[in-house]
Amino acid sequence: MATFNFWILRGQDLSIKEDAVNKKYSEAIKKVAEKEKQSIDFLIKGIINGDIVVFKNKNRDTNPCAVGRGLSIKINANIGTSPLSSDIEFEIQKLAVAEAAGADSIMDLSIGGDINGIRKTILKKTKL
Repeated sequence: MATFNFWILRGQDLSIKEDAVNKKYSEAIKKVAEKEKQSIDFLIKGIINGDIVVFKNKNRDTNPCAVGRGLSIKINANIGTSPLSSDIEFEIQKLAVAEAAGADSIMDLSIGGDINGIRKTILKKTKL
């Protein structure tokens, strides 16, 4: 059976884990600690032990999110078009409802219409 290192995905850096190992309090870790009402030390210990993972897209201005032991439950909202209904304004409304309801993440599952255009528009409209 092959072993897979989840920390090395297509050459991406390990900045959040490296920050934790080096006891650096990055903005992502600070924001997660505040949102989760946990101490930074608690998060750093969990990240180092592999009990907590912090998600943050370094290529976009998004809010960091963390999952793992001792953290709150996360809500993911799935939105998307179909071959029968492809209205970007309706997708933006669904996005707004999901954000207002407290979603931690959004997943676009569009399979109809201008999929690339829809995803680009959704990414512009959210920090999730």
